[in-house]
Amino acid sequence: MKKFDYYYACAVGKMLTASEFLLKAVTPVNAKGLSKEYGVAYGNNKSQKIDIFYPRVTDTSKRPIMFYIHGGGFISGTTALRRTYCSTMAKQGFFVVNVGYQLAPKSHFPNQLQDIFKAIDFVLDRAEQYNLDTDKIVIAGESAGAYFASFIATITCDKSLYSQNSIDFQHINDFKVGCTVLINGAYSINEILKAKAPFCKTYVKAFFDLTNKDLKDKQVICKQDFSPLGFIKNDYPPTVVIRGKYDAFDLGTKTLLNVLDSAGANYSLYRTKGIAGLHAVCIIPISKDAVRSQKFTVGKIKEYLNIGD
Repeated sequence: MKKFDYYYACAVGKMLTASEFLLKAVTPVNAKGLSKEYGVAYGNNKSQKIDIFYPRVTDTSKRPIMFYIHGGGFISGTTALRRTYCSTMAKQGFFVVNVGYQLAPKSHFPNQLQDIFKAIDFVLDRAEQYNLDTDKIVIAGESAGAYFASFIATITCDKSLYSQNSIDFQHINDFKVGCTVLINGAYSINEILKAKAPFCKTYVKAFFDLTNKDLKDKQVICKQDFSPLGFIKNDYPPTVVIRGKYDAFDLGTKTLLNVLDSAGANYSLYRTKGIAGLHAVCIIPISKDAVRSQKFTVGKIKEYLNIGD
């Protein structure tokens, strides 16, 4: 990408991340009854950190795992604003890993996928320590996080994608995604560019390391390697799709649903409305419908993973 675009993306990313910290101030985390660990390093980069939430109980049953990946247009986002959602899921019995990763434009595709798999390796290496059920794994995320979550699921179904994306993953032979949760996602360059939202060109150029000239090239913006959609087949994990009625990136979810239907994949859909129907707002318990969408998500995950109440 051009030097001007690089610095512009950095500035936009800092602005958006700052706005998240303001939202965090009005989004308290209720971690009562939970054990929590903030900012656990899984790598040497300052962005390679995770938060961990899990129920503080004395029984010996193994905990199903949820890896949650934050959004932010690839150039912004914090794990901090997702702690409320993650703690809510942990109270339902999940060992929740809130994954941070290196942001664009300092890091480009597919480096973020490499980061996330590194975080997964870190957690699975400690499965015995945390008493984890590695046969019951959920990959979830909102917005750009949904993009990553869906890509991780496709990679585990098609192992050739590990090498194609230069992913060194130690648990390649024993890792399987049991369920995905995709909230208000954007899954391809073309859909992002068509969204009625600010900074879309900046997101794309920063993440995929492109120029304005590249954005006029159909071969580039439709490149299959850049999107998980072309790799979804009928072996794709059961999926919970959250679609916002007023989501600026709704074309992404609409396209995803068409692909899942064409592949014959198993999924359940919840459409949020009101303020929860705006982009990614439903991860915050800001309305009754946001809370209902979270309860729907938990119910479907437990159904797909065969977890009893």
